[in-house]
Amino acid sequence: MRPARLAFLVLASSALVGCGGSGDCPALSIDMQSLAAKATSMQLDVYDATASCDGNDIANGAPAPLVSRTLGGHDGTTLMLPPGHYIVVMHAFDASGAFIGSACDAEVFTPGQHACVSVALSTPMIDGDGGIPVDLAGGGNGGGGGTGGGDMATVPFTAQTSPVTTVLYQPWVAGNGVAYIAGAFGVILKTTDRGATWTKLTTGTSNDIEAIWGSGPNDIYAVGLKGTVLHSTNGGTSWQSSSIGAAALYDVWGSSATDVYIVGNGVGYHSSGGSFTALPASIGAQQVLNCVWGAGASDVYLLGTAGFNMHGSVSGGFTKETAPTSDVFLYGWGAGSEMWAPATNQMMTASTIWHTTDHGTSWQPQLTSGSAIIAIWSTTGGDTFAVGTSILESTDHGATWPQVATAPAILQGVGGDPAGVDVYAVGFNGTILHRGL
Repeated sequence: MRPARLAFLVLASSALVGCGGSGDCPALSIDMQSLAAKATSMQLDVYDATASCDGNDIANGAPAPLVSRTLGGHDGTTLMLPPGHYIVVMHAFDASGAFIGSACDAEVFTPGQHACVSVALSTPMIDGDGGIPVDLAGGGNGGGGGTGGGDMATVPFTAQTSPVTTVLYQPWVAGNGVAYIAGAFGVILKTTDRGATWTKLTTGTSNDIEAIWGSGPNDIYAVGLKGTVLHSTNGGTSWQSSSIGAAALYDVWGSSATDVYIVGNGVGYHSSGGSFTALPASIGAQQVLNCVWGAGASDVYLLGTAGFNMHGSVSGGFTKETAPTSDVFLYGWGAGSEMWAPATNQMMTASTIWHTTDHGTSWQPQLTSGSAIIAIWSTTGGDTFAVGTSILESTDHGATWPQVATAPAILQGVGGDPAGVDVYAVGFNGTILHRGL
């Protein structure tokens, strides 16, 4: 039910630095420091651990970079990354644009909340123990693991140009620059360049599309009012339309292409890769189910009105858990054993963010707001966003929820790729806000 309707830019004089989860930020390779000192411009690419350094470049067959930046003059950039192991490649160019050389480093990782990479084009100024440059040291919160190393809370959301002015409900991000957005009047938008341009796809319906999800960049499901179900296997070039009754459908999610759930107004459905079959009547019959999300095929949540929540799976059965609230659960998301879900009163005058770490057996309130919180989304590392009348971001598992952006219009949905490289918040008036790392 839809209610009524940080890359962090640094200008610094420093060499390339990798930031671990502690206060120590060991410098990356000497090759990179030397190139940064010589270069007039550079291309900086960050890959996940499936890539590898091959000499001074990426091995053949590597995936597309998670992040790519082109820097010129004395520009610098800091990339805030989720926990993990990363490959960083730098290609350097002189003032004439001639290629100078490349360098690769495979030791950017952190045991804490975030990893970060900082770079600027000028003479290196590494401190005495080879750690973080003096220019970037100091207080703040969220940088390099949430305890220091720069104020990552300033990572901005910026408005993107939307081809529509009608309300947008939910984004789904495939990664590598590809994302989709579902909206009113049959609207589905797609970008392949991280939102630099958005294309309105032909869907063949004028019904509101409330939710969208894919098992991959080409295998996409979208659901909406009047039982509308759309499925594309070619990245939205064409859509196969079907109807599973007349009930409004509000959310779709799956663990894979052969394990897909749809929920809505008193209904729930499951597909093993073919047609959808109704869930047993004991699962949400007569309930408005607004949200479906899971950490895996056997770890699925169904949420709805009056604090209704169930956990389990079609194959293993669902257990109805005790409702923590009489308010309406809206659109939640999770990371591993955690899930966050907003609940609002019927008048949308107050909202609470609820949090569970035991699969819904118990829920704890984390934040109560006097304004609407409509949707929540989280990276796999637990960096969690909540949207409604503004954008809130928690990097400490919900202990705090600082506001990181205002909203030019009421926001209805939020989503990103699992690593949080691209995060989109969407809403009324065709609003699309983007945070890119």
